[in-house]
Amino acid sequence: MFEWGRAKQHANRPTLIPRGTAQDWLVVVKTTVHRYLALEALLRKRHSYEVSEVICAPSTDSNPTYLAWVSEETGISTGTAPGLVDS
Repeated sequence: MFEWGRAKQHANRPTLIPRGTAQDWLVVVKTTVHRYLALEALLRKRHSYEVSEVICAPSTDSNPTYLAWVSEETGISTGTAPGLVDS
């Protein structure tokens, strides 16, 4: 349960939005610390909620090979990071 717009809301049955008109989605996006702020700005701009939930969970102990792959895929290691697309 949470409060929004001075009304108590149940996570499984909102009272401010008619049932069946809204859906929440969990989306996991993996990026580097260097790209996070741009990603967060894009998500907040495009999200339909007045207050969207965007959580950053830094990796504190990860497989070095995986971290190198993420850096390569985001262009961080080569300096050729593509821009985020806001279409």
